[in-house]
Amino acid sequence: MDAVIYTKLVLILISSNLLDINNATPRNFQLEFPCAKFFKKGELIVDCSYQNLKNIPDIPPNTFYLNLQHNLITKIANSTFEHMTNLTVLDLSFNKLQSMNDQTFKGLGNLENLKLNNNKLTGEMPDKCFQYMTCLTDLDLSFNKLWRINLLTFVGLQNLQILQLNDNKLHYSIKNFPPGSFKPLESLTRLSIHNNNFMTLEYGTVFPDKTISDLSMLEILELDVNSGLDHKPILGKGFSSLKNLYLLNVRSCDAFTLENDTFTYTPNLTDIYINRCNLRVYSVSTGHEVFSKLLNLKVLQLNASDQLHPWIEENELFALISGLSKTSIEILKMSYLLNLMNSDSLSIIINKISVLLNKTSIKELYFTKNLNTHVSQTDIPVQVPSSIRILDLSANSLEVIKLNIKQVTFLNLEDNRLGNYLSNNSLMIQDSKLEYIILSNNSVYRLHTTIFIGQRYLRVIDLRFNFLTDFNLDMKSQANLEILNLKNNKIKYLSDQSMQKLDKVFKNNGNVKIDLSNNPLRCSCFTFPFLTG
Repeated sequence: MDAVIYTKLVLILISSNLLDINNATPRNFQLEFPCAKFFKKGELIVDCSYQNLKNIPDIPPNTFYLNLQHNLITKIANSTFEHMTNLTVLDLSFNKLQSMNDQTFKGLGNLENLKLNNNKLTGEMPDKCFQYMTCLTDLDLSFNKLWRINLLTFVGLQNLQILQLNDNKLHYSIKNFPPGSFKPLESLTRLSIHNNNFMTLEYGTVFPDKTISDLSMLEILELDVNSGLDHKPILGKGFSSLKNLYLLNVRSCDAFTLENDTFTYTPNLTDIYINRCNLRVYSVSTGHEVFSKLLNLKVLQLNASDQLHPWIEENELFALISGLSKTSIEILKMSYLLNLMNSDSLSIIINKISVLLNKTSIKELYFTKNLNTHVSQTDIPVQVPSSIRILDLSANSLEVIKLNIKQVTFLNLEDNRLGNYLSNNSLMIQDSKLEYIILSNNSVYRLHTTIFIGQRYLRVIDLRFNFLTDFNLDMKSQANLEILNLKNNKIKYLSDQSMQKLDKVFKNNGNVKIDLSNNPLRCSCFTFPFLTG
């Protein structure tokens, strides 16, 4: 072939290839890159979630947010993130990561949030695996299979504020949490280490206080508790270093022994949540001071479990509550605490609790999900301290209830058995300031026509999931009504009387909303005459 012709042919081919490259669209390149890319406030976000990726693709170095959750990644090569100095959020949750080392996250000096939850991380957390992340503030290692934290695991995390280690196999011990292992975490304010122990009544489960004593900035702690048969102290002397600790959340416990000195080293607590616990109370005969020393206590939740027995006794409950008179209590929540088979009626118990709380600043009282509760027609009405605005007596299987709660604005009575009682009786013995009432799921088939008379502040009436076939009530007092929820009843049509009474409600407040959804309504001009022009 002539040399000149050959040269021209080569140039034509090269030009053609260049033309193809120049005409290539971003869409053509996108087919080779499995992730979505977009900018938000000038920062590049790369979303690689749900792509069945087994390896991390080449990510643009100017990426700020990288989402790799819900993939099949098992390992991260050491050089993967070395060029990603702008990255601030990295989500690797719901993958199959099995291990890390001290070079895995090299290059992530500006990372602030790292999610490694729901992976297959097993065994020890290696030393210095987060050493390059000096800006990290949030680290999630929950729902893995970790069983040990090493002494130097958290080196470099001096700015970390939130650490989630819950739902692993980190059984509480000096071996698994060696003293000094938390020392680098000088800024930590929240620690979640619950659901890490397979507990038995015989052996206590107590987090090593020497280890936790280094977390001087800690504010929120979520942990497991088991006093054991030897009644080990739950919060040892090392907790006295946690001057900023205000919230304690016991998320899983087989046995929690409440004694007078339980909170001696945590006097600044304002919020205590004890959930799904077999509570034990001692020193009842001489009075109980377990909460009385917590002068700043505002929120207390005592939730036993329907799976755990025995329940606490009435006198034990009263002993605990009596100590609250010296606190700043505002919210008291109690569930699954009592079996009232051979005890006083619920109204008597509530009234005794109210007497104990009369001198406090209590605003919200929840007493729910107790067993074998009962109230007699002859019982005196339930009374609560005048400071209470929210009262919740739901899920107590109540068949009768009389209330004298003049100052309460929110009342929850759902999941009881008040149907027969409410067909012939009113709830209140006097006018009140009630604004919101929940009577859902009570087997209500008919309501006494005067049940809401005098309740002129009512804004919301919730009667969902009952058996009402009509709504023929005297509503002349409800000038402020905003929502009448009749969803999931048995209403086929509204009688003329019902329509007349509801018409008065609409005249008082044209913005009122009535929800009749999921009723077997037969809509016609006859059954709903207001549909006619």
